[in-house]
Amino acid sequence: MSAESIFSRPLSEEQKAVLHRMAERQEAGDDSDIDFSDIPPLTDEQLASARRGGHRAAATVRLREDLRVYFADLARRKHVPMDDLVNETLAKAVEMVAIGEVAK
Repeated sequence: MSAESIFSRPLSEEQKAVLHRMAERQEAGDDSDIDFSDIPPLTDEQLASARRGGHRAAATVRLREDLRVYFADLARRKHVPMDDLVNETLAKAVEMVAIGEVAK
């Protein structure tokens, strides 16, 4: 049986009723009959991370408009995230400064 034949048929009344009940349960937040017993317990590391506040949002860095335009255009042309380009550029700059310090 092909996917096309399955998805091109209209839903039966029974299927519609099941979907309707599922939607109602989701809206009501009713998950009392879901069996969560096969989910492993959290590790000590996960619990500690949750107590510390878990994941923090990255710091926001504001670029000058000319730099933002440059990196946005380069990221689009290379099909990579702009954050990656900025981070790579900064990492190379830091490396060059470190090399310069050693050469003194």
